[in-house]
Amino acid sequence: MSVLLELRRAPERHAGCVLGTLTVLGYSTRLPTLEQEWMPNAHGGKGGERYRSCVPEGNYSLVRHLRPSGEKAWVLVNHELGVFHLPMEVPRGMEQACRTLVYLAAGHFVHDLTGGIAVGMERTKGREGWELGRSREALNVLRTTIGDTHDVKMRIYR
Repeated sequence: MSVLLELRRAPERHAGCVLGTLTVLGYSTRLPTLEQEWMPNAHGGKGGERYRSCVPEGNYSLVRHLRPSGEKAWVLVNHELGVFHLPMEVPRGMEQACRTLVYLAAGHFVHDLTGGIAVGMERTKGREGWELGRSREALNVLRTTIGDTHDVKMRIYR
């Protein structure tokens, strides 16, 4: 069985961040998202600046990954856009132009992110900018919805 997620980014621009909504197709799951704003890769890579930018629009595979903390996570992968799971998968000589370990993760503020996508149960605007509430709960909702499925795809669009 495969699971398809869609991340629709809001058309309006926000200073320092990208807002969106993540939907699990075929389920009632809809979660607000927060990402860093787009920054081109200084070395010509298509995937944006490593650790400082959202990934470009496109189709991604979500690969299961066990973080050093022991937390189960997903990593976005699209080789054509220069987005790889692990650093050892990046073609030799392309290390600075490609991205690795782009997580779908918990996070409350844009400054919590290192180029990945944060999900929450709610989104509000406060003194520090846009904030996701109950982010770990949202990640657990995704884990429960997706379950043990190994074929998980995500389409990102505006």
